[in-house]
Amino acid sequence: MQTIMTKYLGPTDTKAPRVKAMTSSGHRGSTYTVEWDDSIDVEGNHADAAQKLLDRLGWHGMWRMGSTDRGYVFVNVNDINSPKLMAKQHDWRGVT
Repeated sequence: MQTIMTKYLGPTDTKAPRVKAMTSSGHRGSTYTVEWDDSIDVEGNHADAAQKLLDRLGWHGMWRMGSTDRGYVFVNVNDINSPKLMAKQHDWRGVT
């Protein structure tokens, strides 16, 4: 299964801040970079970059976003070839 990862690219002397989206395969042409949009929040900027890459690649399905120490990752929840996991339910009050 392919995932999309995004990361923030800070400003340089010649470029404004950006968000770069890339596939987990890293194949050439599988990236998309957008300029930072101050009118939306952090998650919105990363989601925008991921959406533009999805559109470029013609990928479909529902995607979920999660954060990492390097940015965000987007996973296709409709991928029928991937195992489905369900976290065990816990009583967070300490009662089992």
